[in-house]
Amino acid sequence: LHVPETCARCHADEKLMKGRLPTNQLVQYKTSVHGKLLFENGDTSAPQCATCHGNHGAMPPGVSAVHHICGVCHVQHDENFVKSTHFEVFAEKKYPDCVMCHGNHGIQHPTDAFLSAEKGAPCMTCHLVGDHCYNAVGRMRGGLEEVESGLVRAQAVLKEAEMKGMGVQKAIFSLEAVRDHLTRARIKIHQFNASVVEEELKAANDAIHQAEEKGRQALHDWQARRWGLVLALGFIFLAIFALILKIRRLGP
Repeated sequence: LHVPETCARCHADEKLMKGRLPTNQLVQYKTSVHGKLLFENGDTSAPQCATCHGNHGAMPPGVSAVHHICGVCHVQHDENFVKSTHFEVFAEKKYPDCVMCHGNHGIQHPTDAFLSAEKGAPCMTCHLVGDHCYNAVGRMRGGLEEVESGLVRAQAVLKEAEMKGMGVQKAIFSLEAVRDHLTRARIKIHQFNASVVEEELKAANDAIHQAEEKGRQALHDWQARRWGLVLALGFIFLAIFALILKIRRLGP
């Protein structure tokens, strides 16, 4: 828990750094997703200075080592990244892999907003509006949003059916598979291949459609039962009314 402050005794001191290195690493780290895990949650498994730089022989990670360091924890992200065309390009141009999109000391929790063609978005650091990446980003972002909205819609239908007493628990549970597909899709984004991501999104949409269909069928069944009950009660009241008339005709 004290490693970042220990390193900052020197690295946050402008006199000691003498302009050779920035002195805002600790400030950035405290705002990062890793820093919040460590300082706010007390999670000692969260990466801190020594995790990436080592301790007694601390050195800045080499360009070729960045994805290996991040990949110690983010294994699947790393495996997908090395399959991408970006991996070779970054190596050729000596770009620091993960840092290009996520930064280093101030890493923030990634969201789908990363997939954007807006000014300042990670992709647009290198790419231009209208190029191949621009179109791929639109496909992946649109696909993720479609699944998210479909998931909300299916959950609403199933919740309504559940509130009406229909047995849709299995369908509700099946939506967990959608979250799994979404997670895998977001990991596979690191291949920077829209087709690969869309395979997972298609599976997610299929699961959503099946669950939503079960919910709508349950609501249809509930409506049918409701009308069936109304008709049954109507026949019962008619039978009672007919019986009363019969009794009256028979007299005392």
